[in-house]
Amino acid sequence: ETGNPAASAFVSVIVAASIAAFNFRAFDRDYRLKAKRIFVYKIAELLRMKYKAQGLFPVGRVYEHYIFPAYTRDLVEDGFIFQMEDRKIELQEIQLLRDKQNESIDFSSLLPRHERGLLIRLETRRPQPFHTVVVPRNYRYIPAFFRGMRHYERTPFGNPEFSRRYHVLSEEHTDAHDIFNPAFIETFLAFEKALGASALCMSIKKGEIVFYARHARNMFEPGSLLRPADTESLRKIFEELETLTALIKTLKLNPYVGL
Repeated sequence: ETGNPAASAFVSVIVAASIAAFNFRAFDRDYRLKAKRIFVYKIAELLRMKYKAQGLFPVGRVYEHYIFPAYTRDLVEDGFIFQMEDRKIELQEIQLLRDKQNESIDFSSLLPRHERGLLIRLETRRPQPFHTVVVPRNYRYIPAFFRGMRHYERTPFGNPEFSRRYHVLSEEHTDAHDIFNPAFIETFLAFEKALGASALCMSIKKGEIVFYARHARNMFEPGSLLRPADTESLRKIFEELETLTALIKTLKLNPYVGL
């Protein structure tokens, strides 16, 4: 028996298409990485930054800030280090992945399997004695956040919009109110809007401040095989980095409380 020629031909086409798709993804990934090494490095140099295509550090290094949902794997890329007013600043793109087979009781069925965001880490002017955290009220990952924060207290604030949208949790009320004065609250809300974040979280702990801005788009991409790097894509990366540095500067962190 020779079998069904049509079925055999169909299987051959499917196999060939799968191999072609696999090869395309591999070539596209290689192109993107090489384009970043050529173009993003140069853009970073122009802005007096250091760039690492593979990212700067794993998310686990700052997980105890408790502003990230539970995850099983993290991917980091596009890391930038620079100085601003004698303060070291690090930013990088991150992806948080959740494997269904590794779910624990902290993994709600509502959690997406994948999310992308921007992680920003800044040095404080002096170590902070208390841990303070800001998370959106409607952020559905809050049960996972609060695992290590049961002794924190929810601190009320006078700004109606901020109080309606955010929880502030701190080990000490006075410390939190000194940091989140009316001017900084306004700046924080403007920072969130300018970043285009679907959720913005912030933590102040010991000698650093960490922001996690959740967003859907992939930043700092010079091009792909289907859309090679051109002047427009490079201009966009330059503008993204300039905007981020300008936004960080507008935070005007309060020097009187050591930020």
